[in-house]
Amino acid sequence: MLIYQRLGISERDYKDLKTKLKDKIDEINNTITRYSHEQEEHFFSAYLVMLGKIEFGDDNKYFIKFLSSQVNSRGKNSAESITGCDFGLKVSWGIDSKFEKAILGQAKNSSYLSESEQKTLRKQCEKMSKFTENYIVALRPGHSKKEEKEAEKEKEKELIIHIGKNGSYEEEIILLSDYIIDYLLSCVHGETNPEVIEYMLQSNLKELISLKTNLPKPTPEPKPTTRRKPRM
Repeated sequence: MLIYQRLGISERDYKDLKTKLKDKIDEINNTITRYSHEQEEHFFSAYLVMLGKIEFGDDNKYFIKFLSSQVNSRGKNSAESITGCDFGLKVSWGIDSKFEKAILGQAKNSSYLSESEQKTLRKQCEKMSKFTENYIVALRPGHSKKEEKEAEKEKEKELIIHIGKNGSYEEEIILLSDYIIDYLLSCVHGETNPEVIEYMLQSNLKELISLKTNLPKPTPEPKPTTRRKPRM
């Protein structure tokens, strides 16, 4: 089944969403920079919220809309210390949110990570995997510290996503726009068990991003996780 078929829309509407989302990302890439938003989970949240509401399809009959609730996520009882995550993202279909899914994630302000940073990230992924297999790592492409001056002159690039796997993450690089449409909205990735979603988004989570849409409920419906409690 092709992605636009999973989304329940026409190929033309699918291409329209792809184009408008990528155009919007290009528009904000130099507004939300690594320098204006240094705290990692906050830059990711700000980046998504700036995407705002995107209408697409014939007569703009469909929409996706990003919203965020943002507070401090540091400290011994923070979500990061418990679940390993910087943020949670919940997707809701329909006016009354009859169908929802969610992911956890870690955001890094650079794709150049030291050995120590890589070790910390692996530990964070291990923590997230105890709550759900559906987590991601979001990286801002570039730059090493020695390239910072040159980086200021460059056009910021689209965020990249790595899908979590077995307490770590896959090497495959997925552009943010492709992840949102081809993985999240088409339900290739994301937690759909309501009980799992409830505890993974309430485990002292401080950074919650919401994605709302009036797209049809995805088909075929993904199988939810059967695990009901975190493996601690």
